[in-house]
Amino acid sequence: MMYILLLLFIISCAVNVLLLIAINKLFKFISESDNAVEECVEILNSSYEQIYKYSKIPVFYNEPVIKGLLQSIKKSQESVLMVSEKIQNVKYNGKTEKEESQEAKE
Repeated sequence: MMYILLLLFIISCAVNVLLLIAINKLFKFISESDNAVEECVEILNSSYEQIYKYSKIPVFYNEPVIKGLLQSIKKSQESVLMVSEKIQNVKYNGKTEKEESQEAKE
């Protein structure tokens, strides 16, 4: 009987050690992912600021190429802002707005 209890204790300790190792690896992965997301948000914010500055410069050409370029810059500005907001929303809330609205409906 004593040997069975000792064997169960050793197995329990081994499982706990393996769980701690797995949790440690998961924590490192989450930490690295969090750092990468923060770096991406900073890059997106600086890109958004530059695009915003360029989009406010008055252009006096009526050429279709220039107008198309300005429209592309404005679309890029909007998309950078949208991506940044989505990344921050997922990062801070852990859920997207769509998931939160579905939970609110339920």
